[in-house]
Amino acid sequence: VGLGNIYVSEILFRSRIHPQRAAGKLLKKDWTKIIKYTQNILEEAIKNNGTTISDFRRVDDKTGAFQQFLQVYGNNNQACPECNVPIQRIVQQQRSTFFCPECQK
Repeated sequence: VGLGNIYVSEILFRSRIHPQRAAGKLLKKDWTKIIKYTQNILEEAIKNNGTTISDFRRVDDKTGAFQQFLQVYGNNNQACPECNVPIQRIVQQQRSTFFCPECQK
């Protein structure tokens, strides 16, 4: 059980934290941002019935709409919405993570 790479990529982007930064190196202010943006993003996703990627369907056969608001996930090589540097994709534990190398340190 976890948040999933879509939401984690978006949370770390809004928090301005690089996805490969060690948890032990995070400061209290970093954790505060992570908590804040986790709450914000999950609330936004719930309001938009979640995120539908590819052929996923909910039990009631409705599709989510939150994917329209994704800023980094799935946007490899596209311009960052904040700084225009290309979004990068890395693979961690066989899962894709997307981030901005300029905004996320």
